Amino acid sequence: MFRFQRPEPNLVRVSAARFISRAGGEAAFFVGIWGKASYDLNSTPGQLALLMGVMGVMALLGTTIGGLLVDRFDPKKVMLYGEIAFVPSAIAPMFADTMGQMTLSIAVLSLFSMIVYTSVASFPPYLTDDDEKLKGINGALESAGNLAFVAGPAIGALIVKFGEIDQIFLFDAVTSLVAAALVLKVSLRDLHADVDLATEGYSKLSAFQEIKEGFKFSYSTRTIRLFITTTAATWVAFGAFGAVEPLYFRDVLDVGPETLGWVNTIFGLGMISGSVLLVKMPERFMTARSVVVGVSLSGLCAVLYAGTADVRVVALGAIVWGAVLGVLFPMSRTLMQRATPDGMYGRVTGTVNVHAHIGELLPLTFVPALAAVVGVQAVLVGAGLVLFALSLTRYREANRVDALLPVTHAETIEEAHLTPEDEPISPVV
Repeated sequence: MFRFQRPEPNLVRVSAARFISRAGGEAAFFVGIWGKASYDLNSTPGQLALLMGVMGVMALLGTTIGGLLVDRFDPKKVMLYGEIAFVPSAIAPMFADTMGQMTLSIAVLSLFSMIVYTSVASFPPYLTDDDEKLKGINGALESAGNLAFVAGPAIGALIVKFGEIDQIFLFDAVTSLVAAALVLKVSLRDLHADVDLATEGYSKLSAFQEIKEGFKFSYSTRTIRLFITTTAATWVAFGAFGAVEPLYFRDVLDVGPETLGWVNTIFGLGMISGSVLLVKMPERFMTARSVVVGVSLSGLCAVLYAGTADVRVVALGAIVWGAVLGVLFPMSRTLMQRATPDGMYGRVTGTVNVHAHIGELLPLTFVPALAAVVGVQAVLVGAGLVLFALSLTRYREANRVDALLPVTHAETIEEAHLTPEDEPISPVV
């Protein structure tokens, strides 16, 4: 007889906090920030680009600080106090009357939001020391975040329809307080009681030295170095899309802004399906090779998405691309966490996120000018092809990294074709 397995309470609380907090953030970003800047404050393209650039720089700082704080304390404390500290910065854009004021308020908002994001991304290894459960926890948190990616902009649209755009920022602040309340009762593994020898004495270091140690460890560890490069390459492609994608919808597809919203919703649904698929995925596929294959597929999906003038093909590309990324991101994060010693999770997560944000910012320096020469669609298709080509250079390194995986994981791979009991496992739902 089928018996329902009750979800683990800590995972439920963290996943709910992740969903609620990100739903508020996505509503604030897609509708609140872009909407107020573009429509209420009549921003120019240059002013909007400056706003996005400032957000990116502050996100770099926030994720670095967040990683340091997680290792000094733990993700629960950082998320709890980070969400509370975020509230004033979430409300501040309500009172911005100029683009200068808006940019300044969003800079502070971006700083605190990335501190919170880094703490959430660091939770899984604090909830379990079991490799199989770690995969499930990452998949669950990814699903919660992806669901918020779908729900947040829709909630923001409803607030604008029945209220005022500034009320979205108030909604963002309230969701942060709810998320803080949800993590209050979360219990964590004590990783600071028995820190790995590689990080022993880290608490005696200065803040700058701790951050430096995080980067040094990440660069010197072959496994993590691979995931840094693959993640950064993926975000470079995203940065190209972020710079000119609205123009692709306007000039190539010849559709209105509502279509951009619907396609993003479809993309989010694809990401949800991908993260659910990861939880069901057999352990033998949890390899560095799979991550590189995912990056290759991401490049091809970008070409499918942007290489057409038919919005139906774009929608198909969106859901397939979303599904690929829904598997790729939590898989990469899980493997990275498996290769990271206790006491280093926050700083390693912060290091990876820093490179992701640098990758996303880089195209802002040249993509608009390139699009003016070769066209928006050519730039987007080119971004996908470049990502695919770069991924091909990482397959040999991925094979070497797979040989360095933990013993228990390596045994699982070696016995995958010999063990009849090898079935997809959903460790924690």
